[in-house]
Amino acid sequence: MFPKASDLPVKQGDIIAFSGNSGGSGGPHLHFEFRDSKTEKAVNPLHFGFTKFVNDKREPFLQGIIAYPMDSVVVNKSQKPVSVSFNKQSDGSYLASKVTTNGKIGFGINAYDYCTNPYNKNGLYKVNAYLNGVLYYEYNFETFSFDESRYINNLVDYKRYKEMNQRVQKLFSYSSYPLSVIKANKNNGILNIQPNTTYNYKIEIIDFHNNKSTIIIPIEFQDDTPTVTNNSEKSPYFLRSKVENNYTKENVSVYIPENAFYDDFEFNFEVKDGVLSFSDKNIPVHKNITITFNDVNELTNEQLDKTFIASVNGFRLEYNKTYRKGNTFSTRVRSLDNYKIAQDSVPPRIYNVNFVEGKDLSKQSTLSVSIADNLSGIDAYNAYLNGEWILMEYDYKTKKLIHALSDKKYVQGRNEFKVVVTDDMKNSTTFESHFFMNK
Repeated sequence: MFPKASDLPVKQGDIIAFSGNSGGSGGPHLHFEFRDSKTEKAVNPLHFGFTKFVNDKREPFLQGIIAYPMDSVVVNKSQKPVSVSFNKQSDGSYLASKVTTNGKIGFGINAYDYCTNPYNKNGLYKVNAYLNGVLYYEYNFETFSFDESRYINNLVDYKRYKEMNQRVQKLFSYSSYPLSVIKANKNNGILNIQPNTTYNYKIEIIDFHNNKSTIIIPIEFQDDTPTVTNNSEKSPYFLRSKVENNYTKENVSVYIPENAFYDDFEFNFEVKDGVLSFSDKNIPVHKNITITFNDVNELTNEQLDKTFIASVNGFRLEYNKTYRKGNTFSTRVRSLDNYKIAQDSVPPRIYNVNFVEGKDLSKQSTLSVSIADNLSGIDAYNAYLNGEWILMEYDYKTKKLIHALSDKKYVQGRNEFKVVVTDDMKNSTTFESHFFMNK
């Protein structure tokens, strides 16, 4: 719906909304945005007078620094990313310990911002990074397009996030990508450290109120023998991210469109006992890849009708929307999980009805039932009162369907109530009961 400006007049002091806690929210809140109507980009709301309501006298907080060697380069005697120690100085700035390396490196920071009173950890507004006074990398959140949201997986160290739940924001990229918040990007933020030169890398973290934290990292060329080596697994497949790729092993094929990944890498996968697995599950996938299981012949027709491609997480199976053509099944996914053919023939559950059959509900305000499905998930639900469809609203947190009796869809006397719930594999459950209304 696109209402005209005159359709919803608002004046100062009007109540425009009530905070709520339904759906997947983490607490009662009101979500609002400012958007540029021409581009639909969100604009930082602090530009619109909210700074006078937001008390912020604290500079952003630095929690960690990570140094990243490129290719076979060594950083602090390691071919793998390493943490860099640092101390806060008397003037409030941070000084890191010296970093030694013999070539191309990049840096990442684990940092956040907060206002003076609230505890909430906020994202960083602006980050600038300089090498010997030359701006190498900058990003700021003046404005943002929601179409770019998935690029967060390349802005952060995705592997570290998946393995350690740390959001380290990289100040470099292995290859260019179109994230509009990045404003300056010399050599993709990658530093090439050479002999006989003194280097100082300075990072500025700035919030909207211009509170600033500064980090100085001294860097020196040093050709060390690594004590920590990067023994990456070799593969007969090398994926070039800018072009299409198609791989087949046994009866399973993996189609990867161009730009599905951010960088080129050794692509390793295996098919064993009917399970497709990837060697590194911590590589972010930007666009859907297509996984196809061909010629699935060992199942009956009845089983084929209930078959889908499942993600395998230990002993847990998760449903993926699957397309069938004869005995061939395919799905489009955006993660390098394990995958296998699975079936779901178990219908959904309808339980926890809030009335006893045959009771008078004249003093009751709602009809409710809980619904659940253990595998493919709920696809549809419909409810009927005396043969007429009625609205039942689904509450995500409690998994309840709720009908307000104030809708007055009931009749005086006996009322027939029916709920039909269907899962994604078209397994269906029907609940029927009756109650009385005598008011």
